[in-house]
Amino acid sequence: MASSAKRVAQHRASLRAQGLKPVQIWVQDSSAPGFAGLARDWSLSLRDNPEETGLTTVLEAQTAGTEGWAWSEET
Repeated sequence: MASSAKRVAQHRASLRAQGLKPVQIWVQDSSAPGFAGLARDWSLSLRDNPEETGLTTVLEAQTAGTEGWAWSEET
C-alpha cells in the first residue's frame, strides 16, 4: 500500500473508531454555466414565502453577533 493511501486508511479507521462514518453528498456545481441564474430563480421563488421569511428572521437573529470573531485581512 502506498504511503499516502496508508495514511488515508489509518485516518479513516481512526474516524470510524470514534463512531463516525463517511457520507457522500452531491450539491449543485456553483461554477457550472447557468448556476447563477438558477440560484437567482430559487431565491426569487422564496422571496414572498412566509415560512422562508420566518426562517430568515431566525437565522439572521442567531448569526448577527460578531463579538469575539477574529478578523483577518488575508485572502
